[in-house]
Amino acid sequence: MRRITALLIFSALMLSPLIPLQAQARIATLAQVVDIYDDHLSPETITIHVGEKVTWINDGEQDHTVSSIDGRFNSSQLAPDDYVTVTFPQPGTYPYICSIQRTNIKGKIIVKPEMS
Repeated sequence: MRRITALLIFSALMLSPLIPLQAQARIATLAQVVDIYDDHLSPETITIHVGEKVTWINDGEQDHTVSSIDGRFNSSQLAPDDYVTVTFPQPGTYPYICSIQRTNIKGKIIVKPEMS
């Protein structure tokens, strides 16, 4: 886990010219980050625990959204370099799409019960 945290902090620092300072601080403390490109997500599936957050960063050149299939979460339209963070308070599987590019951009968040 320390290795992942260190990697996320390093990644946030490398992105520092592109992301405002307040955003850098928030992103560096997150467990998971998903990069949105114009034709795919990286990674497409993430497994986290209850209470953890996921941040999606639009690294593409087009606008995107992050919209759960069942309506549990929906972002506003994210312009290039924008991001959105969602906290997952309940276990379950959360499939989502970009509502703009429905056929190409699909992902899934798997939320496990809290770690004991």
